[in-house]
Amino acid sequence: MKKIVKIIAVIAIVCIVIAGFVYVKYMSGNVKQDSVLYIPTNATYTQVLDSLKNKVEDIESFKTVASKMDLEATIKAGRYELKSGDGNLNIIRKIKAGNQDEVKLAILNYADLPAFAKKVSKKLEMDSADVMKGIQAVAQERQVNDLEAIKAMIIPNTYNFYWNVQPKDFIEKLLKEYDAFWTDERKNLAKKQNLSPLQVTTLASIIQKESSKEDEYKRIAGLYLNRLNKGIKLQSDPTVIYAKKKIDNNTVIKRVLNKDLAIDSDYNTYKVVGLPPYPICIPSIAAIEAVLEPENHSFIYMCAQTNYTGHHDFTESYVEHEANAVKYRKWLDSEGIKR
Repeated sequence: MKKIVKIIAVIAIVCIVIAGFVYVKYMSGNVKQDSVLYIPTNATYTQVLDSLKNKVEDIESFKTVASKMDLEATIKAGRYELKSGDGNLNIIRKIKAGNQDEVKLAILNYADLPAFAKKVSKKLEMDSADVMKGIQAVAQERQVNDLEAIKAMIIPNTYNFYWNVQPKDFIEKLLKEYDAFWTDERKNLAKKQNLSPLQVTTLASIIQKESSKEDEYKRIAGLYLNRLNKGIKLQSDPTVIYAKKKIDNNTVIKRVLNKDLAIDSDYNTYKVVGLPPYPICIPSIAAIEAVLEPENHSFIYMCAQTNYTGHHDFTESYVEHEANAVKYRKWLDSEGIKR
């Protein structure tokens, strides 16, 4: 009897040793360090292994467990964050379940939709052409004839997306944020300025391009609203630059010349009265809120200060404005900025 007990004990010990070996070899930590595994849509099992081999200590042990769990039949595309010490079992379960980790995507005040699409494509699986297709699909669905209107409906913010999000779903999520942004309170503030949400965004885009200094936004908003209320042309240089870039996007303009002011365009506020039809960039929330709650003053003229301060001089006097403009033009000449 004692002999049988000893044999059983030995077998148990052997089993424990084998189990321990199996666990260490196949189930214990295998990921070298924190990293991200990208599995493209329609990726093959071989491609997954190729992407993973430099991220784990022992790719062969991973293959063994993956084979037992039939990973090849249930690969789900996505972005998966791997933590140092993760075991094969954790990795495989994550991929099989499609339990991917989201991408934090910061949407900024891009100049136009192609620039927006290019930046977005660097963070997500889709390329810039896919982003534009998504915009077109949503525009068609919403019966929007001009894609520039979609640009007006993108609110700069930080969003969470799955890496392999579909283009149309991506744009739809952004537009849901737009719908949520325009609360009744904000709509009422827009009405108070005699503006629609589109017009608010359009004016905000001009403010965004006029100044890099957020502390000026409300003052500039008040100035342009004064002009709109008086029926005075906005005469904004950024709108001229935008009009030129719609003709030739490769144009580099550091200085707006008198001949540029004659460009025939709905965006040239030196020629048209009122606002352009759509925004000249995707404006920040700060610029939009500046239009909704502008500074109350009587300024109708502004001119950039010299020496790259980024700020402006404001006045209600044309004579003072001309003096500021002459000083600024002389400074541009002294800096050799001709175009």
